[in-house]
Amino acid sequence: MLRFLYLFGPGAVTWLVQKWFSADEEKPSALLSLLEVLAYTVLITEVTVLTLLPFGRVKLITEGNGEPSVIYGTTAIVLSMALAIFLGIVCANIRGLGLKRFRKFIMAALVLALVAGSAVMVFWRIAVPEVTAHVSSKPIKINNEFYDASAPLLYVNESEEYFIQARALAVGLGDSFEMKQSSLFETSFQMGEHEFVANTLKNSGDYFVKDSELYLSFSLLRDVLGLHVLDDATLSDGSIRQVIYIDNYPHRFDYEWTKYPYVAHGLGGIDGVTYTNSLEAFEANYKAGFRVFEVDLRLTADGQLAAVHDVPEHEDGSLMTLAEYKAMRIEGKYTPLSFEDVVMLMKQYPDIYMITDTKRKAKTCCGNSFR
Repeated sequence: MLRFLYLFGPGAVTWLVQKWFSADEEKPSALLSLLEVLAYTVLITEVTVLTLLPFGRVKLITEGNGEPSVIYGTTAIVLSMALAIFLGIVCANIRGLGLKRFRKFIMAALVLALVAGSAVMVFWRIAVPEVTAHVSSKPIKINNEFYDASAPLLYVNESEEYFIQARALAVGLGDSFEMKQSSLFETSFQMGEHEFVANTLKNSGDYFVKDSELYLSFSLLRDVLGLHVLDDATLSDGSIRQVIYIDNYPHRFDYEWTKYPYVAHGLGGIDGVTYTNSLEAFEANYKAGFRVFEVDLRLTADGQLAAVHDVPEHEDGSLMTLAEYKAMRIEGKYTPLSFEDVVMLMKQYPDIYMITDTKRKAKTCCGNSFR
């Protein structure tokens, strides 16, 4: 019902206005009245769209089935009603010259409006290039923050080239974004210092417009915008990267560790024992293929960092020094490590990535607070 009023409301207003101001006493048939409303509706719609489209007050989008659709705003509705009243007054004067002439005017206007509207529809279907890319559900991080959007964010074409929604990208990077309809078939998009002019009659290889949103290729992001993009689908070890990273940091952020899907916590388990943070645990898990390790760090009594999950304490509850901790054996057989030992392992094994987890516990010793 609302859609019917939305489409035919202005035409009905024109019909009522022309009837109110007309001096013709002859009553038209129901069919003629219906044709009048239809002619008024098509005329008002076309004039409104062509007038407001360059100003962005009306949007032309393509539905999922490929059909074009018009989205009105408040300005378009106000203009439609103003045109309806004006057209009603004009038609009342024409009708005063005689019903016969008025019928001819209505029929000519209706035919002209339908032909023009049909031509636009056909031209839209034939001339507007089809976007062959499909939506990608791959998660994405912009400036190391996941971007969660209900609208499509990523498209990927048949050449496995990714395209990202420019508006979402600008938000993630902290850039400004503005869209302005510059003509019937051209839309200007301003993203930060860069301007993109999209023509709906042809697609650029680097970007395209779909449902009034601009989508930029990752190649353009790298070559023109100078962004850091990491979108490798298949990595050298055969694994699949699950997250796409985009950032505008001054220096490229190293995301290579993300190709490893597992993290060895506490330097990994050994002999069924976990969180030993021991040398033997690291060596066993490195041989098993782990390259990303998490190490737990705590302060000892002498203010040094030890690789340990729980507080390094004596049986009486007092903190151990680093030397005391390294002199013991974890679970009676594993070699404890200091933070310096961990750094040396990173030097010895340059292909590993280390995640530190600093543990805290309030403990006072010798005037110092260990947290």
